[in-house]
Amino acid sequence: MLGRPQQREGLISNATNSKSLLFRFAFLPQFVSPNGCSVASQLFVLGLTQKASGLVVQGSGALASGAAGGRLARRPAFLIWQECCTGLVMVGLGLRMLFAGDGRPTRT
Repeated sequence: MLGRPQQREGLISNATNSKSLLFRFAFLPQFVSPNGCSVASQLFVLGLTQKASGLVVQGSGALASGAAGGRLARRPAFLIWQECCTGLVMVGLGLRMLFAGDGRPTRT
């Protein structure tokens, strides 16, 4: 399953992500019962459940977008349309930045 080095690096990066760890340490203790089995095992099961559900949801999204991207890449007209739309968005954002100013009122 994790044959390629990029896949292993991605798994390690995701498992040790500081934001994800902070979320687990802040959110999961609310669901731990001190009267139940050991707190460490409850936190382990809750963390494992969170990671497993994330793997299913994000894995499904990755597979679906990969399949859709493969189909769309075989259509040259779509690629040209996509590049034109992306260019227009970039030009629009640049014009907005050009005319937006810095937001501070001018002094007279």
